[in-house]
Amino acid sequence: MSADPGQQVQVFDEFFVEEFFQGFIRRSGLTLHVTMQYGSNSHHIAEAIFKGVGRAMSQACAMDSRIQGVLSTKGEL
Repeated sequence: MSADPGQQVQVFDEFFVEEFFQGFIRRSGLTLHVTMQYGSNSHHIAEAIFKGVGRAMSQACAMDSRIQGVLSTKGEL
């Protein structure tokens, strides 16, 4: 199912944000902590959570040019 460009979601319960991330962490095996320090608009809070998690995942999966070979406690897998 694809959305038309510019189509707006009319009703989105913030319950689904938590439910999505619960499923995401269960399936991926990640440990994820999300803390919102402030905010009152649920749309903007949800948007910030998705954007923050996306940026964190991007950083976590990026190659680090400072590390050569396999990074492990024993030097090999």
